[in-house]
Amino acid sequence: MEDIIKNLSEISEEEGKALVELARIAIKEYLKTGRIIDLKEIPYENWKKKGASFITLERKDNGQLRGCIGSILPFRPLYQDVISNAIAAATKDPRFLPVSLDELPLISTKVSVLSFPQKLEYKSPEDLLSKLKPFKDGLILKLGEYQGTFLPDVW
Repeated sequence: MEDIIKNLSEISEEEGKALVELARIAIKEYLKTGRIIDLKEIPYENWKKKGASFITLERKDNGQLRGCIGSILPFRPLYQDVISNAIAAATKDPRFLPVSLDELPLISTKVSVLSFPQKLEYKSPEDLLSKLKPFKDGLILKLGEYQGTFLPDVW
């Protein structure tokens, strides 16, 4: 069986804080040099597992969103996913101009590690809402070729 992060309980609070620091270091290095960092040693075993992450960047002074990019499904080691998505959130979110190196100290960084998606059966919008836990559950909605993703902290 593939080594995939399936449940958020696999990630400790310490690992979560370290992932935020990893994202910030990756962004800073990329903005300074144009290079993607390469970790010589992986500090946590869970970081080697395939994992899906979203990186959200917001201005500290006004809460304005500056970038949000991520993966819905795990397809690469978690640490690589965080590095790649952090750089993309800072430089490739089509809704915003890229974050500058001078702006970086004004930016807060959130890393959301997603559990493996589970299909949820429901009979009505009310039934769906009754099954969701605010600030805990995220949601992927699909209609034909369209898809929307809502992270737990957007409630």
